[in-house]
This record gives sequence, C-alpha cells and structure tokens, in this order.
Amino acid sequence: MIRAVGLISGTSMDGIDAAAVEITERPDLQVELRASLSRPYPPIIGETLAVLCRPGAGLALNACRTTMVLGELFAEAALAVIEQAGWTPDQVHLIGSHGQTTVSDFNERSNLAGYRAFSTLQLGHPAVIAERTGITVVADFRARDIAARGRGAPLAPMLDYLLYRSPGHPRVLLNLGGIANVTFLPASGDQAEVIGFDTGPANMPLDLLVRRWSDGQETYDRDGAIAAGGQVLGRLLDQLLLHPFTHQPPPKATGSEDFGDAFIEQVLGWAPGASLADLLATLTEFTARTVHDAIRRWYPGREAPVDVVGSGGGIHNLALMERLRGALAPTPLRTLDEVGGDVDAKEAVLFAVLGYLTLLGRAGSIPSVTGAGRAAPLGSITPGRLGLAWPSMG
Repeated sequence: MIRAVGLISGTSMDGIDAAAVEITERPDLQVELRASLSRPYPPIIGETLAVLCRPGAGLALNACRTTMVLGELFAEAALAVIEQAGWTPDQVHLIGSHGQTTVSDFNERSNLAGYRAFSTLQLGHPAVIAERTGITVVADFRARDIAARGRGAPLAPMLDYLLYRSPGHPRVLLNLGGIANVTFLPASGDQAEVIGFDTGPANMPLDLLVRRWSDGQETYDRDGAIAAGGQVLGRLLDQLLLHPFTHQPPPKATGSEDFGDAFIEQVLGWAPGASLADLLATLTEFTARTVHDAIRRWYPGREAPVDVVGSGGGIHNLALMERLRGALAPTPLRTLDEVGGDVDAKEAVLFAVLGYLTLLGRAGSIPSVTGAGRAAPLGSITPGRLGLAWPSMG
C-alpha cells in the first residue's frame, strides 16, 4: 500500500486543492481518498498571478519569485492534508504536484528557431515542496507529453480510465474547472480507444466577469444565482458558438489564451450595455452547448453514452448544471459522488496517482487523448530527504 498526496491549482487560480490517498493494486488499481482540502491563495498571490498571465506583462523575475513562493504554499497544503489524514510526513511515500498553470501555447504556428514551440508553464517549485516536507515530489507532468509531440493535456483521462471504466457501459467523464474537458470511455474498455479533450470554457470567464463587475470584491457567482436570474442573449450566443476552438477536432487543449481576459473584452464588445446576469446566463448556456456538441460530434463511432459523470467546481453552479441537464437530455448527468468519487478532490487525486505511476516507470499519458507519438512516464522527480527508497507493494 502506497500513501500519496496530490496537489493542484487550476486555471481559476484561486487556491490549492490537496488530497491524501492510499493506493493498492489487487490486481487492478484501487485508490482510497483519506482526506482532502482546499486552501485559498492570499489575495496578493491571486493579484500577482493575474499580472503574470496577462498578455505581454509577464516578467522572468516575477515568474522566478512566484514559483518559489508557490512552492511554500503547496508544501503547507501538503502538510495540512497529511495531518488531516492522521499521518505524519515520514509515512507518506510521494507527493504528486501539478503546480499552478500560468500560460500555455498550443498554436500550430508557434515555432522558435525552426522548432515547434508547444509549451506550458506550471509554477510551484518542487524543490521547495521536497525540502519543506521531506517527501519525494513528482512535478512538471505536462512537459514530457509535449516533448513526445503531444499537448500535455488533458491528463485526467488516465485516472478516468483506471477508476471509472466499465466494459459494456459507454460513459463520459466531464470535469468543470476553469475549462471544461471530457473523457470518452468506450464500451470496449480498450485504453487505445479512449478520447479526451477540452471542449471550451466552464468557470473561467464566469469568474472573470464577476471579479470585473465587483472590482475584485467577489470571485465567483455563488451557486450560479446571478446567472439563474438572467436571460440568454441570442445574438451573443450565436457569436460565441462561432469560436474557432469549439470547432477544432481533438486532440486539443485550451486555457486563458482562448478564454481569459481578452475573451471577456470580446464578449463585452459584442454585447454593450448587457447586464451581468444576462452575460453570465449566456456564457453558462455557451458552456452547456459546447459540452453537448462535443459529445454528440466526437463520441467514438457516435456511440451514445449511458451517462455523463461530472466533477469539478462547476458542479456547484446550479444554473450551469440545470442547463447541462437540459442540453444532455435524455442522457442522465450524474456527479462523481454518485459513482464512488469526490467531485472536488478528483484533480488532486489525479496527480497523486500520476506521481505513483511515474515512480513505477509507468506511462501516465494516453496518446489518443493528447496526440503524443507514444505513451510516456510523466514528470520530473525531486528526491525527498530519504532519497528514492520505494516500498514493496506486497
């Protein structure tokens, strides 16, 4: 039995999710969640990240400083979830830390000195986490897949395949973070047939609008209450549905480069004078429509899934869930809690499992998902104070 901690801060850039898990194989992979928590960033960290990710505003010195400070915050989150699980650091075998995504570039025209320049940057230095906790850290998961000619995203399909596949039961796993992404688990149960990709935005533009409207006093639309009181603006929705990313075939991944501040400026320009409620209602419908369209268009062999299983912060947005249920009907939309998972801890659990696979030399990516030329172990390894001693699985 392996004890592991997973850490992540996603595209919403609002704090750190941590999960403490126990991993066994008997013979299939089994993961038991022992504790999970979310720790919001101090306000100055959120402000620093917003500037760092603004097009043209990032400075190397700011990135250097921020990655070290984020390392401290991730280490504190790891120690807190270890304590919550009732463990001590010397009882934990590894930490898998995704870090904080800042920018990504998967533009097919990106090149530098004649080389393809697909890239992504996650901050939160693993050396700081290893030094503060004494635990071996696996981090920088996405770069290896990019080096293998993939996009480094999404990575959740590996966890979805390991834990939630059910041969004979075609299923879609939907995660609603800053960006919405899907995993198609075919009835065959064959990993080579798994498809996963980002469908478009989820919480990111909603949160950005609320922050802008409230001058930073509010960070999100709690329970989707504001959106629920708005009307969908038909002309704006039609314009949004023309967004080029939503029409690209998979494999594909996106982030703030497509649906961040510049996107919000476009939305406001297309609907001058619109109320916050109407803008949120329209963006919520946009997310629901793009998720539905992606499933209808790209599910393998047009096979109809038996259900769609949702996770991530967007699950708590009641307006978004209502619109998704309407768009996906008659296919039922369940939550991960209903099939044996945790809607809020899933991504943190993912990086605990990916770190485990890496230390065993196993692949953590699925080429049919990321577009990589081969499946590869992901991440770099920073040894803890006891080195890389690895217990027998027994």
